[in-house]
Amino acid sequence: MDPTARAPAAPGGEIATGADCPLAAETRSGGLPSDPRRRMECLLIAHPDVAEVAVISRPDGNGRPMCTAFVHLREGLAGTPELLTELRALVCRRPGCCLRDIVATDVLPKTLSGKLIPSALTEMAVRRDRDLAG
Repeated sequence: MDPTARAPAAPGGEIATGADCPLAAETRSGGLPSDPRRRMECLLIAHPDVAEVAVISRPDGNGRPMCTAFVHLREGLAGTPELLTELRALVCRRPGCCLRDIVATDVLPKTLSGKLIPSALTEMAVRRDRDLAG
């Protein structure tokens, strides 16, 4: 498999990878998908330091959906505060895109067939929130 190839990131578990976001059939203006999570994934994967990305949505304390992005960086790169701030700014300056958090991770949880496991990402986000809170 070509590591620079990009597969669309779908709620069903596919992960965006590579250089383009070929979601033309599902796009609005600007060539980005209409689904906010997919739009954020496309923006993040376009960054040269990002190898894989997944964005999940879960309610905040008031029941509003908030997104958390998990990024797997290219080999040899670290998720420094500066890089994570840069990635968050890349997303949040676009209308309709707002990240609650962005997390650098060594691996995105996948099934044996390579599909993303969203429940594992949600669990990672909940654990992270608990760790930060206390």
